[in-house]
Amino acid sequence: MSSQDFIQKHPIAVRIIEDEKLYFNLLEDPTIEPIIVILREGPMTLAELSERYNEYTERKIESDAKNLKIPSEQKELKKLLDEICYPEERQELLLNKEKLTAADVRKIKNQYIECKLPKDKKSETTVYRYVKKLEDVNIVFQVGRRIDPEGRTTKALYGRTAKIFIPAAVSTEYWRTPQAKKIINATANILSLILGVKKKDSSIECLKELMIKVDLASSVEVVKMLDKYNEDVTEITKDLDFKEMDKVHSWLGTLLLVMNSSDFIERIKDCYEI
Repeated sequence: MSSQDFIQKHPIAVRIIEDEKLYFNLLEDPTIEPIIVILREGPMTLAELSERYNEYTERKIESDAKNLKIPSEQKELKKLLDEICYPEERQELLLNKEKLTAADVRKIKNQYIECKLPKDKKSETTVYRYVKKLEDVNIVFQVGRRIDPEGRTTKALYGRTAKIFIPAAVSTEYWRTPQAKKIINATANILSLILGVKKKDSSIECLKELMIKVDLASSVEVVKMLDKYNEDVTEITKDLDFKEMDKVHSWLGTLLLVMNSSDFIERIKDCYEI
């Protein structure tokens, strides 16, 4: 008789991460991100997570090595060789070559794997520390327990709080900052060149309001789409990391706006009183 999983909590479809630092500093942390990626497969015990974590790390490093771009410029090649712990005494031979051979490239990629692979596998204690960080910010939670056939022992099951995580739109507070004012002013001047009209003081404020509307509309449209097709999107994006997922979110937002662009075109014209 096999053990039984009792699931008490389920992930929501989409969660918007309001805290930009959380999204880009924690979720893209190379030691933390594997936990969130692995849990796309479903709830796991700490032992399962630890095993999958080490497998994922090894596969990711091998994949990165396979896709590694070897620079031809000597200075950049030297930088890469130092980064991957390539023996100093063997570097000069590569750096003095006009063109690297296929064998040279293989050696560099093999050295990348050797250098980047952790010397020791992550223990359950270490992985639990990562899980706890994600629990503290509501990215991961305990979804239930696994009970053995005899009912004598139980193990916690962990899962994601959402199937898909995306960053929030730029906050309205951002547009009041000096940096935003500089960006809006430069954008307004460039648009004046494109449209062949003079920028007015009112154009800047109008453009700022339009950008807030565009940013929010983009985020809202993406969330609606992800929520509607969350099962399919989860499957399609299962192999993407957070940086790649952020690009997908950004491009989708742009494309969805382009598909409904007539309102915004008219609004830009209004800003310049065309």
